Amino acid sequence: MCGFSVSSSCRRCDKSCVLLPGDKAVAGHYEKAQAPLQRFLSHYPNILPAHLMLAAVYSELDQAAKARAEAAEVLRLNPKFSLEVHKQRMPIKDPTVLERHRSALLYSR
Repeated sequence: MCGFSVSSSCRRCDKSCVLLPGDKAVAGHYEKAQAPLQRFLSHYPNILPAHLMLAAVYSELDQAAKARAEAAEVLRLNPKFSLEVHKQRMPIKDPTVLERHRSALLYSR
């Protein structure tokens, strides 16, 4: 088992594994999302959505320096990254949650 997935039959980790801690973050369980996201990124450091989610998690936990470091990593991976484009593409449907997530990312910049 890869440690990032719920499935005990997981033989390799893929991008879908980041959805578990991401879902926790979207649901407001930031402390529970932090460690799985960090573990995921230690194995897959170039997955931009995981850095975005971790930046938002750090921001929600009032860890501004870490949030800014993750935001810098997002910009390293995609220098043309735009919060407005990201907001349009985010899979979060609840407008309140989406705005909170966007605000957290703004705070981290």
